[in-house]
Amino acid sequence: MLVRVLQLTVSISLLIFSAAAVVWADDLVSARGSGPTEFCKSFDADRQTTTKIETTALLLVPEEGETRVDGGVDLILYSTECNSRDHFSVVDVGNVVDRRSKRSLATVMGRHAASKTYKIRFSGSLTTTLFPAFGELGWSGGLVTIDRIYELTESRDAAEPDFAAPYPRLSMGRELRELTATSAFALFGRGMEPAYLKPMLTPDATITLFGKVLKPEEIDQLRQDPVVGSLGLRVMDVHRSGSVWTFSGVVEVEPLPNIEKPAKTARYSYCIAFSVEDGVTSITEIKVSSDPMVECNR
Repeated sequence: MLVRVLQLTVSISLLIFSAAAVVWADDLVSARGSGPTEFCKSFDADRQTTTKIETTALLLVPEEGETRVDGGVDLILYSTECNSRDHFSVVDVGNVVDRRSKRSLATVMGRHAASKTYKIRFSGSLTTTLFPAFGELGWSGGLVTIDRIYELTESRDAAEPDFAAPYPRLSMGRELRELTATSAFALFGRGMEPAYLKPMLTPDATITLFGKVLKPEEIDQLRQDPVVGSLGLRVMDVHRSGSVWTFSGVVEVEPLPNIEKPAKTARYSYCIAFSVEDGVTSITEIKVSSDPMVECNR
């Protein structure tokens, strides 16, 4: 059975920057009142979060061509000081409203035959996640919404984004998101027994299913509902604390079709806590409830 993991998708405006340099001194003075944020440190949050930023970064306008998994059709903000996917962000300029900022975006043209890079100083908001969620095909862990542009200068010699560099934060987040889907499939799907999860459970792991607390060795006693038709999983929140990563969200269990007596789709909330130490990933807690939202205790 195919388990569909519903990812957050964002529609990105693909605008091409053509101005060689745009700087407004009076705007720079007023914007600095809130203090600039170092771009690399803006990605340090331990959970999905949105923060206001005013910072300087490099902006890559991609060349004309087909969509690539590495964000080939997205505008990309990055820095040579932290040049990996863990610190790349796709860009939304749909919120730019002041005239002088818009003038730097006034020329909207077709795709460039070659990519261009700009040094950009701006203010806006940054949304970060712990797994890839934004951009074409959901490759990026960051989304910057630009409100105002204070400087835009073409940087011909800047290094391009290094998609080959290691990106441990997003790699681990993606791996655990897939393991979250596997766990839901084992508990509610068909063709995979709950006992599949037993080797991943820590000796003191807690399992709470609809108020009933089970010990790790008791997971062998679970049996899936034989009428389950399909399964949908939505990740609503991810956060980490030290070596512990916690995923929570909603799982929808759709029953097999029954012409005589159609059954309704069941909707449950879940929370799964993972421990990642010395390259070993274990499950420390599983909680499933009929309540709208449930939280892990770990």
